[in-house]
Amino acid sequence: MGRYSYELFRACRLVVDTGLHAKDWPRERAIQYLVNECGSSEAGATSEVLRYMAWPGQALGYKIGELTIRDIRANAESASVRALTYAPFTTPCWLKATCR
Repeated sequence: MGRYSYELFRACRLVVDTGLHAKDWPRERAIQYLVNECGSSEAGATSEVLRYMAWPGQALGYKIGELTIRDIRANAESASVRALTYAPFTTPCWLKATCR
């Protein structure tokens, strides 16, 4: 599954989870949404919808976890870039204490 289709599927899961629990969608409407908007098979959509019915907020929790992990990773990457200094590589050897 490509990245964009994966993101589309995640977005559809959020819509269905919210529709079921905040908008009182019937099961059939949620299944049809996944089939029509996400390209899911009816059997796959039914399985997904049953899971969201049994576990409210599951798709939202999963997405929040993903975003948190991405944020932590981005912060760690930017911190390591800020910590990287080129001075040891650009300072002439005779100015370094280790060369004396």
